Amino acid sequence: MRLSVLCILFACIMQHPVYSERLSLKEAVEEFKSNGIALKIYHLKLSQEKAKIRQVWSHLLPKIDVAAEQIHNDLRGTRQITSVTALDNQETNLQNLDPINALRLRVSLVQPIYDKNIPLKLKVSFLEYEAQAYAYKRTEQEQVLELAQLYYETAHTQQLILLAKKDVIILEKQLEEIKSKKMLKLNTRENVLQAEIALANSQQKRMEHRQNYTLFITKLKHKLGRNRKDSLNIEEKSLTPEFKFDIIETLGTLESALEQRSDLLQLLKEQESLKARIKTEKNRKWPVITFNTTYGFTNKEKFSVSSRDRDFSWGVEGSVRLFNGFETLSKIKEYTLLLEESKLIIELKKQEIHLEINDALYAMELSQKKQKDASIHRELAEGMVSKEIRKFELGNATKLDVLIAKKELYDAIAQESIRRYEFAGAISEYRYAMGNNPLLL
Repeated sequence: MRLSVLCILFACIMQHPVYSERLSLKEAVEEFKSNGIALKIYHLKLSQEKAKIRQVWSHLLPKIDVAAEQIHNDLRGTRQITSVTALDNQETNLQNLDPINALRLRVSLVQPIYDKNIPLKLKVSFLEYEAQAYAYKRTEQEQVLELAQLYYETAHTQQLILLAKKDVIILEKQLEEIKSKKMLKLNTRENVLQAEIALANSQQKRMEHRQNYTLFITKLKHKLGRNRKDSLNIEEKSLTPEFKFDIIETLGTLESALEQRSDLLQLLKEQESLKARIKTEKNRKWPVITFNTTYGFTNKEKFSVSSRDRDFSWGVEGSVRLFNGFETLSKIKEYTLLLEESKLIIELKKQEIHLEINDALYAMELSQKKQKDASIHRELAEGMVSKEIRKFELGNATKLDVLIAKKELYDAIAQESIRRYEFAGAISEYRYAMGNNPLLL
C-alpha cells in the first residue's frame, strides 16, 4: 500500500512542469516535420505527381500482350456439305473424327516510333511536379510560422507565470508592510484596501496566465501530433535577454523575394504547364507512328491440314486524327483563357507580396524599437531598485519603498518579455514574407 502511494506521488511530481520534458523550438520544428498531418498530405500529393511522370514515361516503352486460348470442339455426328450444285448434293460424314483439343498462344508487341506529344507530356508532368513541390515548401513554411508563433506564445506565457508568482510575493509583503504601518497609524484603511485590490488583481492575472498556458500547451501538442495527456514543457531559455536577432541577414529586396517565394514560383510553373498543354493540343495534327509485330503458335491435336501451326506478322502503322468534333479547338481555347487568367493572378500575387513585405518590415522595425525601449525601461527599473536598497540601508527609505521598486522592476521585465517575443514573431513573419525559412535556427 505504501509503495503504491509513493509511486503515485512520484508520477504526480514528474508531471509537474519543472520535471517534464523541455522542448526547444528547433526540436519542436523537427518533430512537426516528422508528424505534421498537413505536410503528410502534401507529401502524398508529391508522390501522385511522381506517379504521373512514370505514367508518361511508359508511353515510350513497348507494350507487350500475351493471349492464350484453349479450344475444344467435338464435330462427331455432324455432316459437312462439300459441294452443292443443281444436280449434285454431296455430304461428308464427320462421325469418325476425333474431338479437337488445341492451345493457341499469341504474343503481340507495339513500339511507338514517333509521337510529337510525348516530350510535351513529359514536360507538363515535370512542371506540375515542380509546382506541387513549391506548394509543399510554402505549406511547410506557413506551418512552421504558425508553430513558431504558438511556441512563442506558450514560452512567453510560461515566463509570465513565473513573473506573476514573484509579483504576488512582492504584493503580499507590501500588504503586510502597509498593515503594520496602519497599526502604527502611518497608513489609512484606504491604503490597505488599495494594496489588497492590487494583490487580488495580481493573483487573478496569474490564474489567467495559467489558463492561457494550458490552452497554448494543448494546441502545441495537437500541432505536434502528440497525445493530449503527454507531458510537455517549453524550454525556458528559448529567448533570453542576450538573444540577438540578425536583422541584416533577414533584409532583402523585392526582386530577391520574387525569386524565393514558393507560392509565386508555383504559379509560374503552372503557367508554363498551360503553355505546354496548348502546344500538346496543337500537335495532335501530327501523325503517330508505331511498329507492330505479332507471333502466334497453336499446339493442336487433329486439326485440318490447311490450318497453320505458327504465324508471324509485322508492320508499321501511321495514324492521323482528321476530325474529333472540335474537341481540340475547345481545349486550346480553354487553356488559352486559363493562361490569360494565370498572367493576371501572377501580377496580383506580385502586388500582394510587395504589400506583405512592406507591412512585415514596418512591423519588425516597430517591434524592434518597442523591444529596445522595454529593455531601457527594465535597466532603469533595476537601477531604481539598487538605489532604493542603498537608501534603505542608509535609513533614508522604507521597506515599502524597496518593495514598490521591485514591483516596478517585475512589471518592466514582464513588458520586456512581451516585446521580445513580439519581436521574434515579427522577424519570423518578415522572413516568411520574403520566402525564407521563418526561423533563424
